[in-house]
Order: sequence, then C-alpha cells, then structure tokens
Amino acid sequence: LCQTNGLTQWNTSAIGVLLTNSDGVAPSILAESYRLYGQYEKAIPLFEKAIKLDGPSVQTTTGLADCTGDIEAMQRVVHSTSPDDASSYWYWLSNVRLLQWFIAEGGDKSVATAKINRLRKKDASLGGAQFMSQFNEVAD
Repeated sequence: LCQTNGLTQWNTSAIGVLLTNSDGVAPSILAESYRLYGQYEKAIPLFEKAIKLDGPSVQTTTGLADCTGDIEAMQRVVHSTSPDDASSYWYWLSNVRLLQWFIAEGGDKSVATAKINRLRKKDASLGGAQFMSQFNEVAD
C-alpha cells in the first residue's frame, strides 16, 4: 500500500505498529519498513540479512541501493524492471533516485529533464503522484 499510494497517516501508523511488534516478521519486510521511514541505518543490516538468507530480489536490491546510494545496483534495477508490470514501483523508484543522485552530484539539469521527458513517453504520470512530484523536483 505504501508503494502504490505513498506514506499516509494510516500506513505510517501501521508500519510503526509492525516495527514495535516485529517478532517473526521477515527481515526484508522490516528493512523496507525502515527504508520507507527514512531510517536507513536500521534498514541496511536487515536488507543485507534478507539477501544472505534468501538471495537478492528486486525489492531487497533496490531497497539496499536506495539506503546506500549504490548507483550501479540502481542501474541494474532499471534494466531488470518495467514501467508497466508488477515491478513498476521499483522501476520508477530506481529512475527517480538515479536522477536525484545525478543532480546532487552536480549533474546538468537539462540532461535530467531530457531523461524525464523520455520517461514520460512510457507513462505520462511518471509512475503516479508519489513519483511525479519527485521527478518534478528534479526538473525544477
């Protein structure tokens, strides 16, 4: 729900309950919850544990890359996901993060805007409201 609708008051509260009652919850779920909360230092070891236990998945690879700023891993996610299937959340997250990191490192805004315009051809909403606002911030 967080991935399709963004963080709302309800699901933020639900994540808080999950994190305080986490016995038996898979490390990948806990890691993603901490990532969504922005608590990367708590998420990283849980993503690493999930990958060690179950191997890498799109979710754990993207989550860990998001927390660590791993450009190469995010690029692999872009190439292994699609804007219009079950992996679309990870596709749009990886694209927006790569552009945010590009701009943060002093990248040319016109290059980022051109990339965003190419992505708009795949989906005019750029993956939905939660991502569109982030893409718009990159272009501003």
